[in-house]
Amino acid sequence: MHISRTKIQLHRLIKIGLSVLVITSVSYAINEKVTRSGKLFPWGTKIRSYYDQVIREKHPEGDWFLNLGATGIRARISKDQPKLMVVEYVFQDKASPAKGKVFQGDVIAGANGKAFKTPHQFGKGGRGWDGPLMELAAAIEASQADDGQLDLIVFSKEKPGVSETVSLKMGRKEKFSETFPYNCSRSEVMMEELSDFLVMDYKSDHWKKANDFYGGAHAKYQQLLALMATGIKKYDGLLKDERAKFYDKRYAPTDGGFCMWNWGYEAIVMGELYALTKDKKLVAPMKSLAEAMPWGSFNANGFYTHRSHIAIRRSGKKPYASIGSLSGLKMLGMSLFKQSGLYYDKGLYETIHQNFLRAAQPETLGVSYALPNSDIGSNGRDRRHAVIKLKDLSKGKSGKGTGYLCPTGMKGIGDYTIFWPTKADWRYKPTDWISKEASENTVEELQGDMRRVDRFLGDSPTGEEPKEAYKTSSGGRFHAPAALCALSHLIGKNSDSWGHLGHHGANSVALTPFKSFDGHAANTIHLFWSVVAASRSDQPEAIRGYYDYMKTFLILSECHDGGLYLQPWGRDPKNNDPAMGPRILPTSAGIMMLALSKKRLFITGKEALALKNQQ
Repeated sequence: MHISRTKIQLHRLIKIGLSVLVITSVSYAINEKVTRSGKLFPWGTKIRSYYDQVIREKHPEGDWFLNLGATGIRARISKDQPKLMVVEYVFQDKASPAKGKVFQGDVIAGANGKAFKTPHQFGKGGRGWDGPLMELAAAIEASQADDGQLDLIVFSKEKPGVSETVSLKMGRKEKFSETFPYNCSRSEVMMEELSDFLVMDYKSDHWKKANDFYGGAHAKYQQLLALMATGIKKYDGLLKDERAKFYDKRYAPTDGGFCMWNWGYEAIVMGELYALTKDKKLVAPMKSLAEAMPWGSFNANGFYTHRSHIAIRRSGKKPYASIGSLSGLKMLGMSLFKQSGLYYDKGLYETIHQNFLRAAQPETLGVSYALPNSDIGSNGRDRRHAVIKLKDLSKGKSGKGTGYLCPTGMKGIGDYTIFWPTKADWRYKPTDWISKEASENTVEELQGDMRRVDRFLGDSPTGEEPKEAYKTSSGGRFHAPAALCALSHLIGKNSDSWGHLGHHGANSVALTPFKSFDGHAANTIHLFWSVVAASRSDQPEAIRGYYDYMKTFLILSECHDGGLYLQPWGRDPKNNDPAMGPRILPTSAGIMMLALSKKRLFITGKEALALKNQQ
């Protein structure tokens, strides 16, 4: 196609700043931050992707750039020129529309005859992907719905003062419907295309073991849930093979590793698989998991970290902070067990509900990383614990081994010395409470003659159950815990108040689509559950606004050679997902959004039964 060159005066700013961008190739990243290792985030991050490995040859220092839809272009935006995109790589395969037309160092200033008008807003979190990215997404969709030709306004690095219109053959595709992702033929086509990409990757052995999903718990099981949600028959054999992998699984609080993620995701997957198939071979592993689940948290209080509490105590390792998403995953799994009339721990179920209820604020379900857990008890005491060394190690036994509570507390525990804290520790607080409050303290068996003693803080306050719908007007910081709370309560359906809390969480998500990639360590966990839970909002305008916004995620992240790409929109430099599968993770989230109309799974909208809190 003919490429025309014309001198145009878009903005003097473009002409003045262009030479700086091209010559120095220095730009200020979205939440640009030099990490402790000296790398520039996000552009200096190295992604681990078989499908994008050719970029590393050109950018060995880091290759996490913006994907500009199915153009075959990767680029970045800078703070000093927030309306421009600097090209960092162009794919050279035959399927790449930009091959031979756009080059590294070129600057994209607009599309379809219009210069980008809105500057991108940089910041640490909750800013989304506004500005040139949104404008480009609109231009791509319009071009694909017309004749399939996208016209980019490009300044060549050789002639920075001269613009050119570069025409790319994108191919014709229908526009997303006004009711997207419902009643949308383009959604149907794209869902199957993305699913085929996941299955191709599953079967491949070029970067992982063949016939297996790659990654940790969230990566593997989000892919599996996505394929389950589609209902496409040609995947039935794969799903049957994956279901069989659960038959011999058994669970124990002594399980090692970051098993709390596996427990949560496997509860959800097995719950949905059983609802779909009624496969009796799943009952034993589901019961085993339900019985182990309480003791994965701290003394069965519903607060979870990466590792099982019992395993932490047995290893002597220091526990990590509690993680709200892990509590949400467990509760959602129990809601699914309940729907099938299978065993779940009612006490743990209610405890996690109360933890979420205490997080609810009138305007939002304000959960960020952890669920609220006050350091001051209902009896006015502050939180303290100690480690004591017994004279007689046969005392203070749990009857179950290390990590479990001693049923008799400090009664008859005999003589002991305080091993920790000592006055040399900067965290030291007086320890006279150990003896003064001995009849109330809880005791946990540690290794040998060691015991942990925790101060009794009174009964956990019961949250006030909402009698009417919340007036949700804003969103919390992170989407995953709010989304999981929403799904757990709306599927669990214990009472009307549960519905109010569930809708509060769903509304908090639906009102803030620009936060869908914000989260710590693994931002696609937030993305995945966000796109599902937003559909449960009871605010129609919020639902429409959410999916209109998220449509641009699909358009911009679609790759010319298949799948979706993990954009550097998240604000956390410690995000692990660029190494977990920057194609497979966003692809599974995209499939879930496109499969909402199928309502095949409880989590994607299949009608849940209004059941009592039975087990």
